[in-house]
Amino acid sequence: YAAKSGKEIALIEKNDYLGGCIKSFKPYADSDFFTELGAHTIYSSYATMIEALKEMNMESSILPQTKAKYLFVENSKISSIYSRLHPLDLLTHVFKASKYVKNKMTVKDYYSAIVGKKNYDDLVGPMTSAVICQTSDNVAADLLLKKRPKDKSLPRSFSIAGGLSTYINNAVAKKNVEVRLSTTVTGITKDSDGYTVSLYKDEVLRGKQLVIATDALTAGKLLNPISQKLSELLSQLPHHPSYALGLSAEVSKIGVPPFSYMIAKNMPFRSGVSRDVVPHNKYRGVTFHLKENAGHDVAKSMLSLSGDAVEARESYILPELRLGHHEWKAEVEKLATEIPNFHLLGNFFEGLSMEDCAIRAKEEALRATR
Repeated sequence: YAAKSGKEIALIEKNDYLGGCIKSFKPYADSDFFTELGAHTIYSSYATMIEALKEMNMESSILPQTKAKYLFVENSKISSIYSRLHPLDLLTHVFKASKYVKNKMTVKDYYSAIVGKKNYDDLVGPMTSAVICQTSDNVAADLLLKKRPKDKSLPRSFSIAGGLSTYINNAVAKKNVEVRLSTTVTGITKDSDGYTVSLYKDEVLRGKQLVIATDALTAGKLLNPISQKLSELLSQLPHHPSYALGLSAEVSKIGVPPFSYMIAKNMPFRSGVSRDVVPHNKYRGVTFHLKENAGHDVAKSMLSLSGDAVEARESYILPELRLGHHEWKAEVEKLATEIPNFHLLGNFFEGLSMEDCAIRAKEEALRATR
């Protein structure tokens, strides 16, 4: 949005790819097959992302996702989602749902109240934890599984040809955007004319406006010379590392039948997200979101692999949005807007989804270009 307004932009990225928690991986050089190591799906309710997609004329790149089974795995045993339900527990709680207010309860307290403790422990808890790649118990219930209006002209859920990274790369493919990958920012200072960004090997860049779009901890460290109060506030946000393991192999080498999502309990991973929803005639792929940087062998065994698979690994830092987050966010926004020509983006404002990040980005871009 800022580039579209005509601003000259330098985009500095520590990683060797753009996108943060969006990373597509192509395991075979001679194939169009891809898997996602981070975010996996665009939904028809992601209005801001879809608006940009249409502006980039990418409708022809949409790959509709087909329906496939959800699986549950506990102690390495696979079962169906429905086998995890406790109907009597559900019936005794679901009629009380209207009594409870999401924005005053944690995920655990809210969903235990409306589906019953057994259903939460055996299904809903692991399911919501799988969605956000961290234990969901203490997360504010209103910041998870939001309802949004849908664009009914598009598939309910879809991928992009070449992977979601294609969306990101197209978004920055403008003449007035300079992209620097594998570049570390060592410090930021502010004066009356704007900002000086120091890079590795003593290189510096100057600009009138500054945008930081990182995890909250990194943002806090970079902002310490500019606003100690904001730096301290950002450092208070709880966070968790998340580890992704992508496994790809020929169709005949993966023994587990096609599925969409594997939800886990008492396993070293929280979920296994399958590429089966966008079928490929030659390859299959699954990305496991691990609790720790371990458990790779267990993840492989869940696919009943016969032979080797192509592996890809990535790690991320994810925020934990607890009760009281709205108050914390309001204070962050107040302090951030007090800094002239400064904009703070990230997945720690309204939620972790791509759409939450896109909404924040659009809002701040409009403020930057007034």
